[in-house]
Amino acid sequence: MSYNAVLEMKLSSGQTKTVGQLTKLKIGLAALPIILLLVFAAVLTVDRLIVPQMPLGPDATAYAIIGHGLLNGQSLYTDIWDHKPPVIYIVYAAAEIFLGYSPQTIVLLNIFVSLIVMSGLFYAGKAGRGGIVSGLWAAGLWVVVSGTFEIEGRDPNTEVFINACVIWAFALLAKNRKEGFAAKHLIFLGLLFTLGSFFKPVVVAYAVFLMCAHVAFPPGGAANRKKALTDALIIGAVGAAGWILMFGYFAATNRFEIFYKTIVAYNSYYSGNILINIIAPLQGRSELFLDFMNPLAGCVIIGLIFTFIDNRRQAALLAAFAASTWIAIALPGRFYVHYFQLWLPPLIVGSSWVIGHFAASEKIQLRLASYAAGTVIAVILIFNQISPYQSALAKDWTPFSNPPLVAGEDTARQINSLLTEDETFLLWGNTPNLYFLSGRKPPTAILFQQHLNESPVSERLVNQVKADLARERPELLIAESGKPPAPVWIAQDYEPMPIPQNKNTYSFFMRRGGRLANQFNSSPEK
Repeated sequence: MSYNAVLEMKLSSGQTKTVGQLTKLKIGLAALPIILLLVFAAVLTVDRLIVPQMPLGPDATAYAIIGHGLLNGQSLYTDIWDHKPPVIYIVYAAAEIFLGYSPQTIVLLNIFVSLIVMSGLFYAGKAGRGGIVSGLWAAGLWVVVSGTFEIEGRDPNTEVFINACVIWAFALLAKNRKEGFAAKHLIFLGLLFTLGSFFKPVVVAYAVFLMCAHVAFPPGGAANRKKALTDALIIGAVGAAGWILMFGYFAATNRFEIFYKTIVAYNSYYSGNILINIIAPLQGRSELFLDFMNPLAGCVIIGLIFTFIDNRRQAALLAAFAASTWIAIALPGRFYVHYFQLWLPPLIVGSSWVIGHFAASEKIQLRLASYAAGTVIAVILIFNQISPYQSALAKDWTPFSNPPLVAGEDTARQINSLLTEDETFLLWGNTPNLYFLSGRKPPTAILFQQHLNESPVSERLVNQVKADLARERPELLIAESGKPPAPVWIAQDYEPMPIPQNKNTYSFFMRRGGRLANQFNSSPEK
């Protein structure tokens, strides 16, 4: 029995009540979902503020550094470089304008985009048979699982922004529309997919799979397939236009070559063989799901079966959503844990739909069983997170961080104690947190040493770093442990610092002939 049916039953049972009493009852019941969503939003917000992801991840801090550079006049891909499309850096720059340049801004940004995903999940869940009940379960499960430490859910990485775009697109497609989609809906869908692809091009997989399901099972039945095909072409045209404008902008600003080599050539090199990536679980190179997701994955399989019985179009869309999610995770070929954040929306929608399916039953036993099953799933998900939460509250980060990240704040303080305000340091490693935490501008366009590895753009990047270092002359070289040693053309200008050092985190080197070298080499204790 759906939420609306319960509402009607409550109203009809109150025939002897006054009109005023019935109006109050109707308003109260209608307001209940809004109240619960506000409670969910408050719980998510408090959770993120009390137990933030610390230390912050390298990607999130790199986006913040690049966004900060853009606000200070640097040009993307030339003055400062990374291999993602530009929107993630623009978002971080906008966040800095409103909230400042600090770790707290990253936490607040995660809260903001997580609430957007939660609201999209509510509407996507509501499209199922269970209606508002399914929507509320979807929103609630997101609150429970979205901040999981195992998938770095508290860092506002590209994945959570992709989830925000894709879940709203899915919610629009999943809504029952016998009359089909108006032009404004199609343009909005196209814009959602396009915006998502501006965070990472892997979003194209979602657009292709969901459009295939849309054409195969069009709204209103097979008679509307031609119209559905036209819908898909319009959505595709919006995406193509968006990318043409993007390339056009970089051409107009004399950055077409580096933009093309970065987004197309470098990322193709970075990903490797796409087909091999997709079958990685069969080769033992990756898991399909992370272990804590198994209860949700089991629900989705059941949900697909019962959704297919009720609504074949919705079942096809959910299957396409799940299939394209794995493609999006696998395409880069690296399988970092934060990529698995993309699984949460399809798993949550499928779980909420199966819970709502039985919650809408006329049999009270099935309704009670559905709520009991949903509660058990939520409890299991919460229980799996108790240990990481305890570690987080105790500031014992070892279970989900590496030593250099853990030492980031202490190392940043040590750097600032050694350098004057106008001096810089060079990080040789993959933890640009040090630049962010120390509040110092990177001396080169490259934030991650791995980006200098052999690639279609490596020669250009190496030459740029050489020119940057000759101009900036960083006073310190900070070498992250566990990484290949700095190349000779960097290391030859530095010598080890005679200070206590933790070889498991970072090693400090001072520039030969620099202020620090003169200070330490002329010390009486030398």
